[in-house]
Amino acid sequence: MTGGVLYAYSASDDAINSAGDMSLSGGYVCGWSAGNDGIDANGNLNIEGATVYAVCTKGSPEVALDANTEGGKKLYLKSGTVIAVGGLESGSSITGSAYSASGWSKGAWLTLYDSSSNPMISFKTPSSGSSLVVYSGGKSVSLKSGSTLSGERSIWDGNGACEGSASGGSNVSLSSYSSNSRR
Repeated sequence: MTGGVLYAYSASDDAINSAGDMSLSGGYVCGWSAGNDGIDANGNLNIEGATVYAVCTKGSPEVALDANTEGGKKLYLKSGTVIAVGGLESGSSITGSAYSASGWSKGAWLTLYDSSSNPMISFKTPSSGSSLVVYSGGKSVSLKSGSTLSGERSIWDGNGACEGSASGGSNVSLSSYSSNSRR
């Protein structure tokens, strides 16, 4: 995917799946699954420039972003913005830093901010306090829960918002994420 907005939901399988390598290099991509992986590549999964929101509510061994590590492939986070509810494939190759979040509320707007406190993307989660990983080109970010949005463009079936402003909310604790373990 190189641009546009893509939203896929599945109650029983991967929300987005490819038979081989997958590359997300632009646009807004959301894969939300209640029954399997949010986004699953049966090859390498390369994220370089896209804004990606992946959700897996099923739990282990399923994850938000999955690559075929059993076949020697990997998840590569090179640039772009990634929000993963339900964790990342173990052994992911991450350029720069990614962060684990804790202490947020289901249904509240969460907003991811860049290091200059500019809002990048706002989103809602399906659960409170499960595994949440955020990444933005390996740079420092902050996250707030309970944001108030204005002038936003609704995306991902109302679960995301971009191109507006966000204010308020409570800081969500972020810690360094290690890609050595699933979730």
